[in-house]
Amino acid sequence: MYAGNKKVGVVTCAMYSTLTRKSMAIARLDVPVAVHGTRVEIRGKNVKGPATAHTLPFDDPEKKKRMAVG
Repeated sequence: MYAGNKKVGVVTCAMYSTLTRKSMAIARLDVPVAVHGTRVEIRGKNVKGPATAHTLPFDDPEKKKRMAVG
C-alpha cells in the first residue's frame, strides 16, 4: 500500500464480499496512515487501484447484519 510514492503498509488478507459487493482487505498500515478516511493506493503484482482506510468493523459499523442474538 502506498501514500504518494511512499510505501505505508501491506495487505495481509484480501477478499471480495458478496454481501456488500465490494473488494475488501485487512492491512497493516503505518500509524500516521491508519486513520479512518485516509486515501491510499494498492499496488500489487496483479492489481493497482485506490483504497480508503476504515475502522473495524468496516462493512457493518452499526452491527445491523448480525444473525446471532445474545
